[in-house]
Amino acid sequence: MEKSIFFFRRNSDRTPENFARHYITNHAPLGKKLTQGLRGYTINIVHGDQFPAAVTEHWVTPDVMHLLTPARAYKSMEDFQQVLADDQSLFSGFDLYVVTREEAIVPGPPIDFPLEQRTPGTKLIQAFADANNLPQPPSGAYRVVDNLVDHQLVMTENYDWKRSDPAAQVIRMAWFADVKMVGEEAGDALSASEYRFISAPSSWDGA
Repeated sequence: MEKSIFFFRRNSDRTPENFARHYITNHAPLGKKLTQGLRGYTINIVHGDQFPAAVTEHWVTPDVMHLLTPARAYKSMEDFQQVLADDQSLFSGFDLYVVTREEAIVPGPPIDFPLEQRTPGTKLIQAFADANNLPQPPSGAYRVVDNLVDHQLVMTENYDWKRSDPAAQVIRMAWFADVKMVGEEAGDALSASEYRFISAPSSWDGA
């Protein structure tokens, strides 16, 4: 299993509010229904009008290329085209990271909360270019997970996928029960609202 983390750019035809509403109520349920091989599926709507507008996590069996190969990820091309059309109406670009290992550095359990509803509290997301020079986890977080990036995938002009060295080696995610608990050490971390559509595996080793 591997994990994809997409940093999505919002289509300029949609306002931030319309983008968030459509993603939560239309696009994510559609992807959950039609995409095969998903072991976990979480969308994070980033607060404010910036890039990224959303950070999306897919835990995929057996690997991320399964998700990116229509003949493998969908039962039919009709299903793929339906998801693709909605993709194109919602996004105008992305950065795609492939994660092969997670490390819970503050190992609190995820909040038990109904799927497809906003997880209580707030979530911070931060990317680090150097895995050997990481700051301490933010104080006040009840759970912190470092996603260890193996590579990025970039779409070529021929619609093929090419591996590239990652701009970020670690993508850190930290959960807080209350936004007031976020301290100044959070720095330039993105603040987001989390919606879990398929519960993530409780543990995995990238195999």
